[in-house]
Amino acid sequence: MQLEVKPDMTSPQHCTVVGDGLTGGTVGTETTFTINTHDMHGNFCYHDEDMFHVVMKAGNSHTR
Repeated sequence: MQLEVKPDMTSPQHCTVVGDGLTGGTVGTETTFTINTHDMHGNFCYHDEDMFHVVMKAGNSHTR
């Protein structure tokens, strides 16, 4: 008997985002980051129907 385990549907709560664009971006310039998609069991997954809506907001940095 052969067993094949396939990932479940993508779970937004279990996805992670990495990259310099998260902390080193500058308003008005292009930056990059990667969304690592996982299912609810922590398995890496990707489905063609996965869609992400991303909103980037500037932080409150003050220079003294």
